[in-house]
Amino acid sequence: MAHFFHLAQPGSYYLLAGAAIAFFVGLASLPFPRVAGEKKFELLFILSAGTALFACRWPIFLWPDPINVDEGYLIANALKARVDLIPWHGFDAGTSGPLNCDVLVIPVLFGAEIGFFSARVTGLCLMAGSICALYFAVKWIYGASVARLSIVPPVLLLALTKSSDFVHYSSEHVSIFLTSVSLAAAIYLARGTGSNVRRIIACAVAGMCLGGTVLAKLQALPIALVVLVTLIAGIFVTTSRSRRSRMVEAMVALTSLAIGPGFTLISLSATSGLSDAIISYYKMALVYVGSRRAVDLSFFFVSIPEYTYFLIASGVVIVVAGIALCSRK
Repeated sequence: MAHFFHLAQPGSYYLLAGAAIAFFVGLASLPFPRVAGEKKFELLFILSAGTALFACRWPIFLWPDPINVDEGYLIANALKARVDLIPWHGFDAGTSGPLNCDVLVIPVLFGAEIGFFSARVTGLCLMAGSICALYFAVKWIYGASVARLSIVPPVLLLALTKSSDFVHYSSEHVSIFLTSVSLAAAIYLARGTGSNVRRIIACAVAGMCLGGTVLAKLQALPIALVVLVTLIAGIFVTTSRSRRSRMVEAMVALTSLAIGPGFTLISLSATSGLSDAIISYYKMALVYVGSRRAVDLSFFFVSIPEYTYFLIASGVVIVVAGIALCSRK
């Protein structure tokens, strides 16, 4: 994989990728313009982040072989899902949730074929969406300047990495996207601002995303549970809202959360696939998790060099920021 990046790229690739990254980092370090141009500048910055990702990662879209065995497995199930969308009836994704395969059918709506190219483009789009959600989550807490700086490390990590674990379409893409979007919606609600319609939409989006996590990856459920607690807390800590409004928002969130799992449960019961789903998805996931070794610090600092650099750089930023805040106080 590393040889492909080093030898198969023309000089124009490095020029385009370097220019896109430089433009993105440059915008991240600039202050916002006047209020009149703030929205346009913000849109330009978000587009520059997405452009930097695609400018650096497009060669991997053309790699003709599966980078990871899971990638080919998910694509094969997506081909089956195109014919029969009911999980554990038309296809069985094993310990990976059916939503990871269903997402790969979306490019068909735009006239594309299901394959390695469309799967990798879809995966990077999900990562770009997760970074966008991260931007707004931080913005709604600390402001736009901090938010722009906060997404620089993940964008650079995903854009510059050569590790196969980060560039192929995997079962983690959908879960990361869903939990990131739901977290951003929870923070939006915690601010206590926005019209009733927007807050109801945020509750519905957060609930549907968290419910979708159940159908994407069971290992992501602890993260989804934390986000759910954050969502409920964000609704009820907003003292500026009436008690009735907060109850309505909570009911919308919980109802939306049950839509995806509820619909799947009904379809499984109608097709007699519930027992297959329990064995394949739930019990096998427990066996898989139980067979994995314990995660220690070496997993984070030795397994993937790029992620090690990311953690070290993030730690330096946190320490420097903490010293700056203490000195200011």
